[in-house]
Amino acid sequence: MGSAIKYLPHYSTEERDRWEGDWELIKGIPYAPASPVPLNQKILSRLGWLLIEALKDCHACAPYTELDYYISEDTVVRPDALIFCGEPGNRLTERPEMVFEIISEASKKMDEIIKLDLYETCQIPYYVIIYPEEQRIKVFVMEEKGYTQRESEISHFQIKDCDILIDFKKLWDRV
Repeated sequence: MGSAIKYLPHYSTEERDRWEGDWELIKGIPYAPASPVPLNQKILSRLGWLLIEALKDCHACAPYTELDYYISEDTVVRPDALIFCGEPGNRLTERPEMVFEIISEASKKMDEIIKLDLYETCQIPYYVIIYPEEQRIKVFVMEEKGYTQRESEISHFQIKDCDILIDFKKLWDRV
């Protein structure tokens, strides 16, 4: 299998931006995002609302949903949601403070393995994986040696100069 990888095409984000449809690109390899499912879209809407509420007193940071994050010349991903402090301009190329992925059966390997490794390498301070079917979350916090995991329904985060509290239990209201 290892020798087959050297024969795969290697694309740049510039090439990817000219393609039709939605694509993520990780180390030059294209990935088609999983098709959205209604439950995940409902959870994403609630998450957006929770993030707006959590950040209402933080004037430096804002939540974004489905915004492309350009990591390098051959890597661009589209997290379900993220928190970025500052103005992203026309293209988000700076590291977000927090990234959220909502798991579906089709995205599980990508979100739990590939993106977890990618976000850890980028040293994103917080990575949150949401499991709608199981009504649980995993929060990964960047430490000196990489991510440590915690599971909590209510989480407190220090983002730049802002203390934010997110009650993840509210994601499951009327699910």
